Amino acid sequence: MFIGLLIAIIFLFLLSRTTNNRSKRNLCFSLTLILLILFNALKDYSLFPDQENYANMLETLDFEFGRVNVGYVILNTLVHSIWNNYSFLTFICATWVISSYATIIRKYSPYPWLSLFIFIIVNYILSLTLVRQYLAMSFVLLATKCVIERKQLLFILYILIASTFHTTAIIAFPLYYIYGLDNTKFNRTLIIIGTIGAILIFRIVVLRVLGVYITAYQNYTDNIHVNESGIATWPRAIMKIFILGVYMYSMGKRVMETGINRFVYIEMLISVVICAGGIGLFGMFRLKEFFALSDIIGIPLIVQQTKQMSSIKKLAVKSMVLVYIILLIISFARAYNDNFEFGYQFIWQ
Repeated sequence: MFIGLLIAIIFLFLLSRTTNNRSKRNLCFSLTLILLILFNALKDYSLFPDQENYANMLETLDFEFGRVNVGYVILNTLVHSIWNNYSFLTFICATWVISSYATIIRKYSPYPWLSLFIFIIVNYILSLTLVRQYLAMSFVLLATKCVIERKQLLFILYILIASTFHTTAIIAFPLYYIYGLDNTKFNRTLIIIGTIGAILIFRIVVLRVLGVYITAYQNYTDNIHVNESGIATWPRAIMKIFILGVYMYSMGKRVMETGINRFVYIEMLISVVICAGGIGLFGMFRLKEFFALSDIIGIPLIVQQTKQMSSIKKLAVKSMVLVYIILLIISFARAYNDNFEFGYQFIWQ
């Protein structure tokens, strides 16, 4: 059925290209978002990891399963008092999460449809099962504007709220302070050196902090796992380094320009640290998802920059972007094939 969803989305995209009417184009985009929300809400949750346990939590309000943070407990308690139905809960969660992504895409992406496509192949599949983390990620997303507009207290509030749904949201704290560094030659050099250093110490920090002192997350540091789709690998790290290089080349001096350019650059650097520093550690993919705007907004920004390039450079950069997107699709197809069997359940059942 997921293939049917993709076909419907492609149809809406092509339909939007047949008109110059902005309202009609926005309608096609909005209908696509609704389809994504409904597919998430009406899925057969028994086909997805942990979802039956979460459904039981809502029904019984027994939160002993796993590591459930206070934000998710409050949400379940409120939904239980309104309608004790897990599809209703997933509808609320999907609406909030996808609306958050759509808000950021519409505000910062020069090509919203391209961003939406990348969101589908990078994040949407995981959002079907990682409910708590994606609720946390939605607040981290909304904190993007706070980073760029330097609203520190509101940024901290967003991250604290995010951490009430999934503790790993605290990894987004450095974004605000790295972004705030002045655009000087010294700071630009410091950021690069810091990134290299962070890669070298990341594994040690993760193994010590998560693997030893925070026992609830010890399974995140397990490097022996039958399914490698959740393990940071060299190919994933190389992909992140590759797109970082393309972004830096395309942006040139504008890479540290105040605004979304600098924000995406910092997210790309952090993604490289996580993917390269976490090679072989199961669960590292859970951390890099917090910095998905590096792809969702970064790739459209690269494409936008090609307008100012010569024909040869434009062809080279677009070819590299195409290669990267193909690799994302291959990764997406692998996750689709290895982890999920899609199905539906009606909301009233």
